Amino acid sequence: MKRLGWIAFSSVFVIIGIAVFIFGLKQYSKAKASMDWPQAEGKVISSKVKAHRDSDGTTYGAEINYEYVVDKETITANKVKFGEINTSDSSDASRYVNKYPKGKKVSVYYNTEDVYEAVLEPGVHTSTYFLPGFGLAFALFGGVFVMIGLFSKQFR
Repeated sequence: MKRLGWIAFSSVFVIIGIAVFIFGLKQYSKAKASMDWPQAEGKVISSKVKAHRDSDGTTYGAEINYEYVVDKETITANKVKFGEINTSDSSDASRYVNKYPKGKKVSVYYNTEDVYEAVLEPGVHTSTYFLPGFGLAFALFGGVFVMIGLFSKQFR
């Protein structure tokens, strides 16, 4: 029974890791496709550093809201790029706020299949690899412990 519990618990890591990996691959795919998205002229309507506090501490992210027009419809969006990550360093968020201040005219790249999906910085960035990499590592970590449960003499 101890072996079964160990394997079941370890399998949760595998399942979560695979789910995060698949989600990350979808984000990577969209990031790659965004390089071919058309662009529209847009304008930043708000730009600020946003702090998120929880029991683990404070993380910071840039909250950049912008608007653009597609087929005479004004659309509001807030994604700067695929793979955005909040960090404990507020200077990373400040860099984006300074780059995209309120009122700045920007090029907005939008998805023709869903015009409400847009980014200011198209393409694959280093941070785009975080989720698939994290998911893969998490799944492999769980997989190692599943194998330990299956083959370890401790559980015989």
